[in-house]
Amino acid sequence: MLQPGLYEQVINNALSNELSEIPEARKSTAPIDAAEASKVLAQYLTDVVQKGLENVQDNGGGIEAQIQLANQIVNTIQNTTQEADFASLGVDQRAEQLLALLRDNDPRLATGKSAKELERPETSIAQSSLFTGAIHEPQMYTELKKEIVSADRIDMLVSFIKWSGLRLIMDELRQFTQSGGELRIITTSYIDEYDVPVAKANNNGYYNEMLDVMKGLMQALKYNQALRFAVVTGCLKIAKESIFTGTNNFVSDTTTNLRLNEYFGFVQSEVDQLLKDADLTEQAENIKKWYDGYHFGDFDVYCPWDVMNYMLELQRNPKAKPISYWKNTSDNAIIRSFIDYAGSTITNKLETLMAGGCIVQRVDENLTYNYLHIRDTAKVLIILSISFLLVAAEDALTTAITFSALIAIMFIGIGLQKKRAVVAKRLSVKYGKLWVAAEVFLFVLVGATVNIGYLGKVGAKALLLIAGALVFRMLGVFVCLLGTSLSKKERLFAMMAYTPKATVQAAIGGIPLALGSACGDTVLTVAVLAIVLTAPLGAFAMDLSYKRLLKKE
Repeated sequence: MLQPGLYEQVINNALSNELSEIPEARKSTAPIDAAEASKVLAQYLTDVVQKGLENVQDNGGGIEAQIQLANQIVNTIQNTTQEADFASLGVDQRAEQLLALLRDNDPRLATGKSAKELERPETSIAQSSLFTGAIHEPQMYTELKKEIVSADRIDMLVSFIKWSGLRLIMDELRQFTQSGGELRIITTSYIDEYDVPVAKANNNGYYNEMLDVMKGLMQALKYNQALRFAVVTGCLKIAKESIFTGTNNFVSDTTTNLRLNEYFGFVQSEVDQLLKDADLTEQAENIKKWYDGYHFGDFDVYCPWDVMNYMLELQRNPKAKPISYWKNTSDNAIIRSFIDYAGSTITNKLETLMAGGCIVQRVDENLTYNYLHIRDTAKVLIILSISFLLVAAEDALTTAITFSALIAIMFIGIGLQKKRAVVAKRLSVKYGKLWVAAEVFLFVLVGATVNIGYLGKVGAKALLLIAGALVFRMLGVFVCLLGTSLSKKERLFAMMAYTPKATVQAAIGGIPLALGSACGDTVLTVAVLAIVLTAPLGAFAMDLSYKRLLKKE
């Protein structure tokens, strides 16, 4: 029985009989458009022929009977049209399909491969397929891989092309083009937040390297003759870094450009329309109070991300309260750094803004990260200079009240780790590189200074002292690990790991000798002996025990 609704159905005899019993007021029919008749009737006959072939199979007929029926249809068309070309359209009795055909000069033939060895997609290339992402269905990107390597020409139409998706088929595309295939990609070019990698690089110590990468990326826009138009967006301009010098016809627009002020967010009319469409007009005042916080030129604009997320949440929960969605979308490290380094002037301005007031501030669009922050190498040199000055001051002061330069320097490091953990980590890497060279000089000088002759004088007493110090150090490590989640075996390994010590002994072992103390040679000899014994002893202990005491997680 026909159901009410809209149709585009060819009326056959069965449908005609059913329609004859329906009043004229309830049905609407129209003649088939002559210009579209071949397409309409062909689509209808497709279903009829398929149903007929399935009927032949259901009645016990094999592929031969189906081919016979198909050829009868072709013969009928030939007899009706009197076109001789239709005779060649009959299905061959061998019942085969052409699956692949290679060019005479195909490079794969030279390597001994044949057309039968071409990798084929699992889905049909002659009929449309729906990829649902189900477990037992082929993935779209794997099917693309197979189609790429077997194609001779690719025309790719992509709305937004992203590296995260392109990298999955990059090897196949490279193989395709190297084999002489013709590749054409029509897409939009949109680079969003180009400055984020630069900001991350600045925070993690590879700023200059990232600038080189960005310059290469931007230069690719210049020599790409297939590129018509590209859009690059970011929060910081960083124009002075010259990453855009390789591009042609580059136009930079910022929030200070009057012609684009209304496009940096939702204007009032757009928000009103959104609320009307979503049937949320009662939330207009609330949304304005929370998200109408930007003013560019003559326009007040809303934050689009906040507005859309809150409206979405209201669809799910009509009682939802507004929150700041935008603040969690990006890293605010650069803002935090400004606050941390802020003087009284900047602090007062920030407090004014937080209190709902306003300030007038000149905006410099040509700032660079090198201008905003001192390079890590310069920071290391500054700290080293301060350290040397502290040591010199300790030696120069002869007053009753003195201080320890070493302790002062240690507190510089502790304070840096506590207040600027990220910076401390980067500086630690820099100091590590300096220590590679300094360590060589330290041990060479210690070795050159020690008097081996004193080794016989210290004898067993020195060995007993070193053994006692090792035991005391291991007990100290054990006490420090009490209350931790480490197992007994892990604690034992940590105790052994603290036995090889050399740097401290080498650094302070020669101090008594340098001060002219009578025990200077003895202290230095014992220190060197401790290095010689504990360094290899601890290294061997860790190497032989870690497999039995530690487990991989």
